[in-house]
Amino acid sequence: MKLKNISLMNIFMCFCVVAIHLTSLPIEAYPVQGTWFKIFFAINRMVRFAVPAFVFLSGYKLFNRYKDDNIDLKKFYLSRLKKIVLPYVICYTIYFLYFYNKGWLGEITYFKGLFLGELSAQFYYIIFTVQLYLLFPLFIKVFKRFPQATLFASLLVSLTFKQFLTFQYSYLLFFEWLVYFIFGMYIAKFKPEKVNIKSFAVESIIFIISTILVVITQYRGSVLNIAFEYYASLFIIYAIYGSIFFFDLFTLVNKKDSKLQNGLIKLFDANTYYIFLYHIMFMNICQFKIIPNINVELTNGTKFVVISVFTLLCIVVLSIVENCLHKFKKMRQNH
Repeated sequence: MKLKNISLMNIFMCFCVVAIHLTSLPIEAYPVQGTWFKIFFAINRMVRFAVPAFVFLSGYKLFNRYKDDNIDLKKFYLSRLKKIVLPYVICYTIYFLYFYNKGWLGEITYFKGLFLGELSAQFYYIIFTVQLYLLFPLFIKVFKRFPQATLFASLLVSLTFKQFLTFQYSYLLFFEWLVYFIFGMYIAKFKPEKVNIKSFAVESIIFIISTILVVITQYRGSVLNIAFEYYASLFIIYAIYGSIFFFDLFTLVNKKDSKLQNGLIKLFDANTYYIFLYHIMFMNICQFKIIPNINVELTNGTKFVVISVFTLLCIVVLSIVENCLHKFKKMRQNH
């Protein structure tokens, strides 16, 4: 049975990822000295915890599913193939044909883009996530025997690769992301269901402070070319505390049942992966097809609003269609 707090967090993280890509548009359009650039840059960097939090949720959900059961490897891998890999290949092919038609491929070939996730900004996530799924049966065996040691080792691995062993495609390897995955498993195993308010207050303070520091160091590094040597360590702290902060926040929010929560879960929860895959396509269609055909010159701010509204509307339509298809499929199976 799905936990509502996990569903709400899943939806929230999905829209944070959408926000990352939407806010990247005005960042590219506004001059770096301007106020609007700084506002959108800050928002963009503030929500970067969303990708590690998605990895955290994957570890949490998988451990909850298999903590008391042996993993049927054939069934497990076929499930990941059906739910993760196949939708990615279909989506990637649609992007590839769209980009080919636009003449945007450059030197990217079909299989190179497929395995390196180069065609669209979000695809790299699928590449390293598949690696984590492939290795999960091994991870859970080790973790069940040595949970603290596994968590500590994952921290060392991720910190080492993010801080010292970066190279062109290092972000595609699971090593940088391992700590968030194992941390999700750790929380699933040890965290009490009831939120400790004092701990939550500490999490909030550390998350807020680390977020401010991430925004400042990213601005200094990206705009002023002043690098911070220990940014990798800072980002891991920020991402881990962002994950646990929102985990506890949505646990507290879920204490009170509401029609809004239930409606959001019903509409979006099962479709977050599809939203993740296709939202940049919606952005591209609006930015390069719809806006150029508007016979009015739009400001950068207006363009951002138009693209955001169009993308969100497409996300809602996509979710409604997917829910209808799921119901239709269920009806056919019942008959």
